[in-house]
Amino acid sequence: MGKIIIKDIEVDCNIGVTREERSRKQTLWLSLEMDCDVGRAAMSDDIADAIDYDKLTRSIREWASAGEWCLVERFCVEAAELVLSEGGVFAVTAETKKRAVPGTDYIAVRVRRER
Repeated sequence: MGKIIIKDIEVDCNIGVTREERSRKQTLWLSLEMDCDVGRAAMSDDIADAIDYDKLTRSIREWASAGEWCLVERFCVEAAELVLSEGGVFAVTAETKKRAVPGTDYIAVRVRRER
Protein backbone atom coordinates (compact mmCIF):
# COMPACT_ATOMS: atom_id res chain seq x y z
CA MET A 1 0.00 0.00 0.00
CA GLY A 2 1.12 3.54 -0.60
CA LYS A 3 -0.04 7.03 -1.45
CA ILE A 4 0.18 9.10 -4.60
CA ILE A 5 -0.20 12.83 -4.11
CA ILE A 6 -0.99 15.36 -6.80
CA LYS A 7 -1.04 18.96 -5.58
CA ASP A 8 -3.02 21.85 -7.02
CA ILE A 9 -4.24 20.61 -10.39
CA GLU A 10 -5.41 23.84 -12.00
CA VAL A 11 -8.87 23.45 -13.54
CA ASP A 12 -11.18 25.95 -15.18
CA CYS A 13 -14.89 25.38 -14.77
CA ASN A 14 -18.26 27.05 -14.48
CA ILE A 15 -18.88 27.34 -10.76
CA GLY A 16 -20.74 29.76 -8.56
CA VAL A 17 -23.92 30.34 -6.62
CA THR A 18 -25.47 32.69 -9.18
CA ARG A 19 -26.06 32.04 -12.88
CA GLU A 20 -23.98 35.14 -13.62
CA GLU A 21 -21.03 33.74 -11.65
CA ARG A 22 -21.35 30.39 -13.46
CA SER A 23 -21.49 32.12 -16.87
CA ARG A 24 -17.70 32.45 -16.99
CA LYS A 25 -14.95 29.96 -16.29
CA GLN A 26 -13.25 30.26 -12.92
CA THR A 27 -10.06 28.60 -11.75
CA LEU A 28 -10.07 26.00 -8.99
CA TRP A 29 -7.13 24.01 -7.64
CA LEU A 30 -7.68 20.33 -6.87
CA SER A 31 -5.25 18.30 -4.76
CA LEU A 32 -5.51 14.53 -4.45
CA GLU A 33 -4.05 12.08 -1.95
CA MET A 34 -4.77 8.61 -3.28
CA ASP A 35 -4.37 5.35 -1.36
CA CYS A 36 -3.28 2.63 -3.78
CA ASP A 37 -1.00 -0.34 -4.15
CA VAL A 38 2.28 1.04 -5.49
CA GLY A 39 4.14 -2.26 -5.02
CA ARG A 40 3.39 -3.75 -8.42
CA ALA A 41 4.49 -0.60 -10.27
CA ALA A 42 7.57 -0.33 -8.08
CA MET A 43 8.57 -3.90 -8.91
CA SER A 44 7.87 -3.76 -12.66
CA ASP A 45 8.85 -0.13 -13.30
CA ASP A 46 6.10 -0.19 -15.95
CA ILE A 47 3.43 2.51 -16.41
CA ALA A 48 0.88 -0.22 -17.17
CA ASP A 49 1.08 -1.21 -13.49
CA ALA A 50 0.84 2.35 -12.15
CA ILE A 51 -1.65 5.17 -11.80
CA ASP A 52 -1.03 7.26 -14.92
CA TYR A 53 -0.85 10.75 -13.36
CA ASP A 54 -0.85 12.50 -16.73
CA LYS A 55 -3.94 10.61 -17.96
CA LEU A 56 -5.75 11.16 -14.64
CA THR A 57 -4.94 14.88 -14.62
CA ARG A 58 -6.13 15.30 -18.22
CA SER A 59 -9.33 13.40 -17.40
CA ILE A 60 -10.01 15.67 -14.42
CA ARG A 61 -9.42 18.84 -16.46
CA GLU A 62 -11.75 17.66 -19.25
CA TRP A 63 -14.44 16.66 -16.74
CA ALA A 64 -14.18 20.00 -14.89
CA SER A 65 -14.29 22.04 -18.10
CA ALA A 66 -17.47 20.29 -19.27
CA GLY A 67 -19.41 20.57 -16.00
CA GLU A 68 -21.23 23.21 -14.00
CA TRP A 69 -21.58 23.46 -10.22
CA CYS A 70 -23.07 25.90 -7.74
CA LEU A 71 -20.90 24.89 -4.78
CA VAL A 72 -17.26 23.93 -4.27
CA GLU A 73 -18.51 21.22 -1.90
CA ARG A 74 -20.30 19.38 -4.71
CA PHE A 75 -17.38 19.81 -7.11
CA CYS A 76 -15.00 18.33 -4.53
CA VAL A 77 -17.19 15.30 -3.79
CA GLU A 78 -17.74 14.58 -7.49
CA ALA A 79 -13.99 14.93 -8.18
CA ALA A 80 -13.24 12.38 -5.46
CA GLU A 81 -15.81 9.99 -6.90
CA LEU A 82 -14.32 10.42 -10.38
CA VAL A 83 -10.87 9.46 -9.07
CA LEU A 84 -12.28 6.33 -7.42
CA SER A 85 -14.02 5.34 -10.65
CA GLU A 86 -10.73 5.42 -12.58
CA GLY A 87 -9.56 2.19 -10.90
CA GLY A 88 -6.50 1.31 -8.89
CA VAL A 89 -7.36 3.77 -6.10
CA PHE A 90 -8.81 2.38 -2.86
CA ALA A 91 -9.43 5.73 -1.15
CA VAL A 92 -8.91 9.37 -1.98
CA THR A 93 -8.76 12.63 -0.08
CA ALA A 94 -9.63 15.51 -2.38
CA GLU A 95 -9.18 19.16 -1.56
CA THR A 96 -10.56 21.91 -3.76
CA LYS A 97 -9.46 25.54 -3.39
CA LYS A 98 -11.13 28.64 -4.82
CA ARG A 99 -10.27 32.28 -4.52
CA ALA A 100 -13.69 33.46 -3.47
CA VAL A 101 -13.67 35.67 -0.42
CA PRO A 102 -11.98 39.10 -0.50
CA GLY A 103 -9.20 39.37 2.05
CA THR A 104 -8.42 35.63 2.00
CA ASP A 105 -5.96 33.60 -0.05
CA TYR A 106 -8.62 30.95 -0.79
CA ILE A 107 -11.42 28.83 0.62
CA ALA A 108 -11.04 25.06 0.61
CA VAL A 109 -13.23 21.99 0.90
CA ARG A 110 -11.68 18.62 1.76
CA VAL A 111 -13.45 15.27 1.52
CA ARG A 112 -12.44 11.62 1.79
CA ARG A 113 -14.05 8.82 -0.15
CA GLU A 114 -13.32 5.07 -0.03
CA ARG A 115 -14.36 2.03 -2.02
